[in-house]
Amino acid sequence: MVVGEPPPPAPEIRSPAIEDADTSPAPRRNLVRQIEANRKNALHSTGPTTPEGKQASRLNALRHGLRSKEVIIPGQENPAELEAILRELCEDWKPEGHTELLLVEQIGLADRHNQTPPRLGFGKFHGE
Repeated sequence: MVVGEPPPPAPEIRSPAIEDADTSPAPRRNLVRQIEANRKNALHSTGPTTPEGKQASRLNALRHGLRSKEVIIPGQENPAELEAILRELCEDWKPEGHTELLLVEQIGLADRHNQTPPRLGFGKFHGE
């Protein structure tokens, strides 16, 4: 190296991943076509749109109902059983006022919740 002369350029370091990558525009076009096809297909299947359809499908993914927002699981539990429990508790406790009535209902729901798991069976509880 001579004084005043610029240093030689550093060798270009390239990653093997970059050298092996296919940089042709074809995959990009295929991706755009796939996205367009997905959007077109999504217009055909958007799930239930009527209130009746939404009501019918709302419990499709229900497994055991232990954390369900529904107090009674339609088709699996009898609403008359919960009503009988609540009626009996109201006769026993004789709630006066809204707060006491809510507390008695919570007792009934807790009782119902405690009775539910044994009726599920081992297989349903464990997702079999």
